[in-house]
Amino acid sequence: MELGTNKKHNTKIGSMSYRELPDRINDPGPLLAIMRTCRQAMIQASGTVKPMGTTYHGLSMVVAAIDSLATLFTRRNDYFWAAGGGATDGERKRVAADADAELNSKDPIE
Repeated sequence: MELGTNKKHNTKIGSMSYRELPDRINDPGPLLAIMRTCRQAMIQASGTVKPMGTTYHGLSMVVAAIDSLATLFTRRNDYFWAAGGGATDGERKRVAADADAELNSKDPIE
């Protein structure tokens, strides 16, 4: 079978079929850091537009999607809220380390 073919059960990505790929990201830490930055930018931008307007709602949907993905990665629905808005960088790092330790101690989602 050629690489990149799209048969019903043998679709390939590189040299692995979809069925062989893991269902989770082993180290979500770097992605979560980028998601935090994006989330903060969406919240900041929502303060510059008409409250409850179309753009405001669009930005809120992105924040909700980021929160949902973070919950999937960490199994904590408060991942971005745990440190609070006034937390220092040290407090944020401690909360992130606690979340990583908790994540690594749980069985992966099948």
